[in-house]
Amino acid sequence: MEEENKNQRSRSDSADETVVESAGNDGLIGRMVVELADRQEHHPWKTKTIKLGLLRPDAYRTAIRCCGCEISDWANDIMLHKMQINKPAFTAVAEKQSVDVELELVTVAELGFVHSAKLHNIYARAQSMGLELCSAEVGPALRLAYLDQQPNEWLWIGMDPIIATFGGQRVFGVGCCGGDRWLGTNWGNSDSIWHGCRRWVFVRRK
Repeated sequence: MEEENKNQRSRSDSADETVVESAGNDGLIGRMVVELADRQEHHPWKTKTIKLGLLRPDAYRTAIRCCGCEISDWANDIMLHKMQINKPAFTAVAEKQSVDVELELVTVAELGFVHSAKLHNIYARAQSMGLELCSAEVGPALRLAYLDQQPNEWLWIGMDPIIATFGGQRVFGVGCCGGDRWLGTNWGNSDSIWHGCRRWVFVRRK
């Protein structure tokens, strides 16, 4: 996985820990070490229904902070990203047209990849099992709906990646590190490799 700041990126991954991005009070991207999912005593929800379309895209940032949660620099960046030609951007369901979506949480191993898999294979297998990719709005909406998240847990949003201002494809992550609840991001490149214990959120097909 990768840890980044706005001007420099480095990559670090091992079988024992994942370094994910987070923004400190001074605005710098700091390190948060997340224990592997199979070492946690806490087991998160398997399915969860959340509502989309309650807020405008720019209102999500205010709501998340008002709930005492943090937003990483990268997450803030892609939430602000405007539509460009052939590039996805962050959008939300139109207000007054809110919809309920049922989410399902799966590990890479539960999708059949015991050790690890590339992201495009993870997405393809999930879709073959009746799951669908989330809209980008699921990231901030889930952060607001999952305020009782336990420490040392990160859930990654299965979504079309958004290209950040400084380049690179990003997907949202909802995590709890050091007692702080975060809306963060990680690489969304199709060939990025994810270990079998990583947890992904998809939409259950109706």
